[in-house]
Amino acid sequence: MKSYRIRNVTCDDFDSIFELLKQLWTDKDFNRDKTKIAFVRGLQHDIYICAEQDTKVIGFCSMSVKNSLWEDGEIANISELIVDHSARGIGVGTELTRLAIKLVQERGCRRIELDSAFHRNVAHQFYEALGFERRAYLFSMKIN
Repeated sequence: MKSYRIRNVTCDDFDSIFELLKQLWTDKDFNRDKTKIAFVRGLQHDIYICAEQDTKVIGFCSMSVKNSLWEDGEIANISELIVDHSARGIGVGTELTRLAIKLVQERGCRRIELDSAFHRNVAHQFYEALGFERRAYLFSMKIN
C-alpha cells in the first residue's frame, strides 16, 4: 500500500523543498533568500508538485512550459526532480514523473524534456525506463 500522496506545492513547502534541493546539488553553495525568491516566482509561473509522507515532503518535481517552433506548439521541461534519500525505491520518482507527463499533456504540450548531469547514471537509467530518450547535449554558459 502506498504510504505517500502527491499534491500541488504551496509556499509553505519551501523549507522542505530547500532541503531536498541540497540533496540534489550537493556541491552548490546555496543562497536561501535567492532560492526562496526563485521558488515563489516559480509558484506563479511553473508547475510544482510534491510527494508527502505523513507531513514530510519526500519528493519534488518542477516543470516549465514554453512555446516551441520545432514542435509547432508547447513543450514542457522538468527542471528539478528529487526524491529524499530515505524514500527512494518506493515509486515516488516514477509517480511524480508520470503525473508531470499527464499534467503537461492535458495542457496540450507536444513533448516533455529534461536535462541530467553526465555523472547521474542511475538517473539516466530511470528516465530511459520511463520512455525518455537521449537525443541532445545541453550547452550552458554562466552569465552575470
